[in-house]
This record gives sequence, structure tokens and C-alpha cells, in this order.
Amino acid sequence: MKSCTNGLALLALLALTSLGPVRAQITYTPVAVTGYTDDVVADGAGPAASSTTSPADQGVAGNRFCYVAPNYVSPTGVTPVASLPGSRVVSSVLTPGLTFQLAPYNGPNSLRIAGTSLGSLTLTTPQATQSVWVAAASGNGESAGTPVTMTVLFTDNTSQTFAVSVPDWYGGTGFAIQGVTRVNRDTDVLDNRPGDPRIYQFELPLLPANYGRLVRGVQFSKTQPTNATILNVFNGFAITLSSSCVLPAGTLSATATSVCRGTAVTLAVVPQAGAAGGGYAGQWQASTDGGTTWADIAGATTQLYTATPQVSTRYRFRATCGVTQAFIGPLAVTVLVPTAAVAYPDTTYCRAGQSPTPVVSPAGGTFSASAGLVLNAATGVVDLAASTPGRYLVTYAVNTPCPASSSVFLRVAPLPTAFSYACPPFYQNGAAVAPSAVPVGGGRFSASPAGLGLNASTGAVDLTNSGVGNYTITFTSAAGCTSTTAFPVVDKLVFPNVITPNGDGQNDALRPRLANVTGYHLVVYNRWGRQVYEGRDATQGWTAADNSSGYYYYHVDYTDCTGVFHTLKSWIEVVK
Repeated sequence: MKSCTNGLALLALLALTSLGPVRAQITYTPVAVTGYTDDVVADGAGPAASSTTSPADQGVAGNRFCYVAPNYVSPTGVTPVASLPGSRVVSSVLTPGLTFQLAPYNGPNSLRIAGTSLGSLTLTTPQATQSVWVAAASGNGESAGTPVTMTVLFTDNTSQTFAVSVPDWYGGTGFAIQGVTRVNRDTDVLDNRPGDPRIYQFELPLLPANYGRLVRGVQFSKTQPTNATILNVFNGFAITLSSSCVLPAGTLSATATSVCRGTAVTLAVVPQAGAAGGGYAGQWQASTDGGTTWADIAGATTQLYTATPQVSTRYRFRATCGVTQAFIGPLAVTVLVPTAAVAYPDTTYCRAGQSPTPVVSPAGGTFSASAGLVLNAATGVVDLAASTPGRYLVTYAVNTPCPASSSVFLRVAPLPTAFSYACPPFYQNGAAVAPSAVPVGGGRFSASPAGLGLNASTGAVDLTNSGVGNYTITFTSAAGCTSTTAFPVVDKLVFPNVITPNGDGQNDALRPRLANVTGYHLVVYNRWGRQVYEGRDATQGWTAADNSSGYYYYHVDYTDCTGVFHTLKSWIEVVK
């Protein structure tokens, strides 16, 4: 009679097809799992109870059984007629190519759930797949009344649930292996019944939306049938993953391979003729270090992907079938670095100066400035004369290859206030003179040509150290702006001592040629002290027209433009 059912659960990895236009194949790959709770396989010599931790069923004392390994020898020296495979690899009798890898027989090899409980088998390495296969069996009757809930768990915390009826390990259908013998755990009597016990296979087909997710394990949950008098036992021994797919082959295309930062680029897989592939899990990846490291792009699993790169990036498409994968690409998308540069020859300009022209890169942009600065928007040339003195921000903007701008500050300096020297011309060796006003803001005075005794800081002129000549005095402000004035320096005031009034234009009169004077008064006397001439016009002189040759004396008074009174007495000879 049926006494107990033990189920083995085996995980199989997905295997993927090779590149190219080949026919789709189903590949099966067993995977390592953890989570086994009990040893239900008797192995080695000695009592079955000494090499196991639990029976594969529940039963009562004297009627509890275990699976047997090929090396099991009972205490009386009896060996099994059949057993579980020595290689621990179960090859399905129903599905060609499907195998299950059982755990070692001398340790925990079953996830055993008696009555109402749950447990899990966890993949050592999570993997993507299309189907999850479970090797399992029930003891003490089929679980059809209360199916086992098998939940496939993914690494992203999503899941897919299946309700599965697991047959008793005796006489059920859908088995992967049968007739492997069992042993009474209490009496060590072997039961070599042909065709039993059995381990069954169950396919848990994933939804296409889950093909790209990584399976991390399977959780099993069962409840005890309400009419059961003996606890029903579920045994899960292994899990296997499988896929049926063809990897694609081809190239990648992009709507653009050089873009500005933040510009959308649509990438696409362009399959070779007849190599479109199918059934695989797709995943776009990106690398920002030239292809040294790659990272999956969340949610990018179809053959079209719209990227918005912020830096130059390489993209590739990964197609996965189980543990096999193929890459299409990479394709590089260069993110152009926005550049714009502007520079003027100087940072400060005078309103009367030459309008500056900037140097820019790249060409073809436009200029703008804060209010008050007048400039050409196309060339950046500043109209200094039309601009208001002040400090301005000039911005140069370009749209190609990417929008960019660069700014520079310019200062338009005002012209220095005008200045002058009172009462020129000045006489060599005369009193020092100073400008009427020193322009504010700081600066330096200079004179041209050389020869003027000029204080560069104050503009004062030392006439005792100045030569005769016509001078231009320039004030240059700290900003480089200039203001000028001019005056002559003449010989000191000297009257001639001989006049020859013959009309030749040479020494025809006694005339001092004074300018900018007031109170001028010239009186001439003959040698007997009689006044012969009196004049009050500094532009006129005494020509001795009514006087004879001889010696005369004169007296001249005047006040210069600085308010200083001068008087001079001397003599002169008239020659006719």
C-alpha cells in the first residue's frame, strides 16, 4: 500500500541559443540552490535511520519510508535492486534534454513540508529564464485536494504564482523518474516494487513580461487536506530553468551620433536578414568610461530605446537566453561640449578712443550688453562715443554646434575735465605757474616737446627750468583718457637798447610786445629829462619819428595777468 511520498525540487538554469539565424532550441541548465531542510535518502551501510533525518512520508512507526542511494546496504547486507542515480542527475523520461541535479545523498537533500507550512529554495546565482521546472513528490497521498502554491520570486521583489497538484510518490503521472526503490526507515526492509516510487516534474512557465527578470528562488506553500487523517508531506528536491529562444545578430543605429547635452537620441537594433531572434530577454546597457564598465539601463528592454545622454556614452544591446547572451554594438554617442569665448584687447576704453573689435570663438554668434553700452550685435564693435561711461557686461552667444555663451566686463571711462594755464605766454625764468584745475580721478601730466619743467603729478610749470618754445601739455587719467592744452614760453622781457626807425621792420620802435597785461604805461625822456613820448597801448611803441638821433631814457609800468605790478627803467639809443 502507499505509505509516504517524498518530493525532490531541482532548479535548472536557462540556456540560450547562439547568434545567427538558427532554429530556436530549448535548453535546460540545472542550478545550485539552498534551502534544503531534511535528508530523506538512505545511503551507505547501516540502518536507514542513521543516514537520514526524516522519512519522505509521514506515516506511523513501522510504516515510514525513504528513498535510497545506490550505495545503501541494510544492516542485514541487502542492497537495492534500483535506486536514485549515482551521479545525482535525473534525466527526465518525459522531456528530452531536461535534467535535474539532486543534492548530495549524505546531507540535506529535500525541502520537506509536512502538513501546513511553507519553505523556499533559493538560487545561489539569480538568473533570467522563460520556465522554471520543479522536481517534487508528495507522501501520504496526492496534494490535489489542496494544491501546492509555488511562487517564483524575482530579484526586483516581483513574483509569479502557480497552483500545482503534486501526486503521491506511488502511481502518479508526469514523473521524471520512477522505480528507484525505497526502504522502511524503521525496519530497514527494502521495497523493490517495479515503477515506484517516483519523482515528478512540473513546469512553471513565466509570463513574457518576466523573461528579463532574474529568478532568485521559488517559495512553496501547502495546507493539509481537511479529510486527511495522516499529514500529507511535500518534498522538493531541485529546480531547473529553461528557455526557448534565438539570440539576434545585427547592428545598432541612432538618430544622431553627435548631440548637445540633454538632446534625445533614439537607438535601435537593426537585425541581420533572417537573424531577428526571438524569445530572448533584451537589455540596453551604457558605458561612460569608453567601454570599460557597463551598466544596465532601467526599463530599457525593447529593441528601441530613447536616450538623453549628459556625457559621451557608449550603448549596446544585450540579448539573454538563460545563461547564454549576445551583445549588439557598441555604438558611441558623442555629447558635444558647448563652447563660446569672447575677448576684447583691453578692459577699459575712453569715450574718445578707437572703437574696439573683439576676438570670438566660434564665429557666427551675437552680442548683447547691459543698457548704456552701444555695440554692434553682429560684430561686437563698441561705439565708445555713443556709450555712457560705466561698467558693462558684454555677452557673446552661439547656437552651433550647441547653445553656449561667454561674457566679459568692459569699462567706458569718461574724458578728464578740461584744464588750462592762466595768462600765457610765460616768460623764461618767470614765476612758476599751475593749471587752473587738476582733473579728478588721478593721472599724470606730460609735455611735448621736451624742455618744459613740468611736475607730472600737479602740472605746475617751473619756468626757471624751461626752455623757450611752444608746448602741448597732456593730462592722462588712470583709465588712459587724455585732455590737453598748449602755451608758449618766451624770452624774458627785454627792451632793445638801439632802434633804427628806417621802416625796414627791424628795430623800428621801442615796443615791449607784452600780452595779457593791464595798466600799461610807457614814458620816454630825452637826455635833458624832457618827456618826448607817452603811451598806454602795449601793442604800440615809440618810433622816434619826431626826434633826432641820440640817447633817450624810458620808464614802463604794467600789471601782468596774475595781478603782479611790474616797473622798468632803462635807456635806448636812436640811430637815424
